[in-house]
Amino acid sequence: MNDTVLRVGMFVILFLFGIAVRKLKILSDKTPEKILEIIFHFCLPITLFWAITSTKLNFDLIVLPLSAMIIASITGLFSFIIGKLINLKPKQLGVLLVSTMIMNTSFTMPFFGALYGDNGIKIFSVFDFGNLLLVFTLIYFIALYFGHVKDGNKLILKKLVSSPPLWIIVFSIVLTSNNFILPTSISNILSNFNYIVYMIVMFTLGMLFKPDLDHLKLIAWGLGLRMVLGVVLGIAVSRFFGLQGVERLAVIVGASSPNGYTTIIYASIAKLDKHYAASLVSASLVFGVVLVPLLLYYLK
Repeated sequence: MNDTVLRVGMFVILFLFGIAVRKLKILSDKTPEKILEIIFHFCLPITLFWAITSTKLNFDLIVLPLSAMIIASITGLFSFIIGKLINLKPKQLGVLLVSTMIMNTSFTMPFFGALYGDNGIKIFSVFDFGNLLLVFTLIYFIALYFGHVKDGNKLILKKLVSSPPLWIIVFSIVLTSNNFILPTSISNILSNFNYIVYMIVMFTLGMLFKPDLDHLKLIAWGLGLRMVLGVVLGIAVSRFFGLQGVERLAVIVGASSPNGYTTIIYASIAKLDKHYAASLVSASLVFGVVLVPLLLYYLK
């Protein structure tokens, strides 16, 4: 748990450093967008390859990724209804949908692993597989649609099909299905690389973070739909499938994860409301530091 606390502390420091860099105008205002584009086209494919090839596709646990996909889909439906009821603009509605459907499992997994060890991480990774599949397919399509709603379906389809993460997912699944095993030494290197990418994202998040009172209500909706509704859906889905033990906890805790940081990347690429995305993801991390440990303690 001490390692987890240190990691969270480092993320906070980098986030504050990003804010300071923006305030002091050390870097250009366009720097965050350039960083996020590099992460999407180069860093994310590498972390995806590691995440999928490190996850053993156990068909006995197929209900776990299925649970993640069901939870994300229902959350998206609720978010769409709420967004329409409160008359969100397309670029804000896109952020709300994307951010509430993406589970920030990179944040939650260290807490889960600290309590349940390597076996817990393996089970949690199987749940996360369903989350990853949606993040780089359906959810990416949603981000593109609401960001380019006036540009036509051809452009949206072209951007979706040319997405590097999408092809890495296909490639990684093919390898894993053919019993490919990533060497431990390489897996450890890629694991550290994933941690570094998350650190860069936190710094970039700080640079984009501009608190806006007009966003408070929207942030509250985003937090509630992602984390509060997530807990409710996690409990409901785990009961529906009759899950017990660590599998049940993985679904509930995974479903309660903060709003995904990939939201910021998609907001930048799809031209959604970046500042709303940054404010929402930042607030969710603060709530996540409190909610996730409490939930783990209570469920244990």
